[in-house]
Amino acid sequence: MKSLILNNNNSNSIIVSNLFLDNFMPNANGEFVKIYLYLIRCISDPSMQISISLLADKFNHTENDVIRALRYWEKSGLISLLYDTSKKELVSITLLSSDDTNYMKELSDKNSNNKNSNIDNTADINSTSNNSNTTNHTARQDVPNIDVPIIIESIAERKPKPSYTSSQLKQFCEKDDLSQLLYIAQKYLGKTLTSTETNSIIYFYEALKFPSDLIEYLIEYCVSKEHKSMRYIEKVAISWADAGIESISQAKKEITFHNNNIYSVMKAFGISNRNLGIREQEFISKWNDVYCFDSEIIIEACNRTIQVTHQPSFEYADSILSKWKEKNITRLSELKSLDEQYVQSKNTKERILTQKTTGSSNSSSNKFNNFTQRDYNFDELEKQLIGNNS
Repeated sequence: MKSLILNNNNSNSIIVSNLFLDNFMPNANGEFVKIYLYLIRCISDPSMQISISLLADKFNHTENDVIRALRYWEKSGLISLLYDTSKKELVSITLLSSDDTNYMKELSDKNSNNKNSNIDNTADINSTSNNSNTTNHTARQDVPNIDVPIIIESIAERKPKPSYTSSQLKQFCEKDDLSQLLYIAQKYLGKTLTSTETNSIIYFYEALKFPSDLIEYLIEYCVSKEHKSMRYIEKVAISWADAGIESISQAKKEITFHNNNIYSVMKAFGISNRNLGIREQEFISKWNDVYCFDSEIIIEACNRTIQVTHQPSFEYADSILSKWKEKNITRLSELKSLDEQYVQSKNTKERILTQKTTGSSNSSSNKFNNFTQRDYNFDELEKQLIGNNS
């Protein structure tokens, strides 16, 4: 079959990065892709009005569906969301480009030196960039040039925790705000900080760019949950950094959202006599933040898990949700058709098995019935037997 040649005779168009099409679109939910492309469309035309409700109406989604899509692209590093802290409402959406942050350059440099990168070579990347720049000269000036990252990494991956020397730690501790912060941390943890723990707090301050009051609230929150391990505190800090949290108000909003998700799962599983472990909480974060499922779908998976296993099993629920993710399930109503397909497939298999069993049984029966029966004259045989004995 011959390859198709694509031509574009429409100048009234938008530009979508090849890196987005190659690396982000294949793994993203189709509905999320629609919203991202429409954002580019809206930015290309300043006269267009946009809001969460308008996006929901445009694609026949709920507002929560739209928010989940925006959070997904924010975590992917393609957009930046700005909230009004007083009203706690989304007020601005920014499509990120290489001019907005050094993250893109750091990521590109890392991948050019990575032998296991799925990108063939640096020349291909440069060639793609040059072609994109050439195309932009003929495009409208108000169309954004979007250079997306090659792969998705977490804060911990692109900003690894450094190991400071004793002299460096001493210099950091001489700063007034850090010195006060370390003193407060010791009070919360109830002990003198080790060099490793001090190193972690400086990592929050220097690498993650957390303000002092946010670090203090981070430690206070973890200690209130009876977690004084710096390893646990560090995991929470990285999750906050990945979520783009930069203030206490944002952290409180994330905690409320996180706690509601945990409580709904605990209630569905009937867990009331203990707190969830870190691994179990990681499952919940995966279902909400990576798979971007709403609580209704997650609770349904938990209910089905209990029906089968008769006990809480996060691994089993994760297998259910992973399959739904592969099927691009985005809402509870879509499960009905999926269940119908499963029942139909199961009935078909049972019918085929029954036919094979019946056919085998009939075959055996026919073999017996087709056997040519012998006719014996038992009276004559008896006379012969008596004659022989006499």
